Amino acid sequence: MSPLSDISTSWAAEDIKTATKLELVQGYDDGSFQPNKTTTRAEVATVIARVLGLDTSGKSRYADVANHWGSGAIAALQQVGLLNGFEDGSIQPKKEMTRAELVTLLVRTIDPSALPKDAIGFADTSKHWASNEIAEAKTLGIVEGSDGKFNPDETVTRAEMVSMVMRLLKLDPKIAEVLKE
Repeated sequence: MSPLSDISTSWAAEDIKTATKLELVQGYDDGSFQPNKTTTRAEVATVIARVLGLDTSGKSRYADVANHWGSGAIAALQQVGLLNGFEDGSIQPKKEMTRAELVTLLVRTIDPSALPKDAIGFADTSKHWASNEIAEAKTLGIVEGSDGKFNPDETVTRAEMVSMVMRLLKLDPKIAEVLKE
């Protein structure tokens, strides 16, 4: 079966192809990418660690990650202050990530001085815990809504995650230029 056999009709096909070439993401053993499948905290941590070029050889301080395949990436993001655990002392690596959680993680990777001031979010995010991060991501072009809404508590799909990561990368003019080639 050809690589990524199921992305040709995906709205994020080009981003998925580029992210695959950059080795930020990969498909499954059966040659599929499953763009509409939801993504977990461990999967997102792995992609972000790759984007940032972090050392993933460390161990996480969270017990529920000790023997998990994503432990190194989770530890790397924890070490640089990007990923936090839950109040119960867990990181829940298998938990599906929400759109708001992903946006918060992505915005944390940006130099605070580069974040927009007085950013305006979506109709459904003004009272959300991640309203500031969502508004900043919207202003920077990392996220788009639909009908003026963002649906922050919906789980994020693999296609959405890749698309947001690629938009984040394109904020850097040098990376944007390379991606055009």
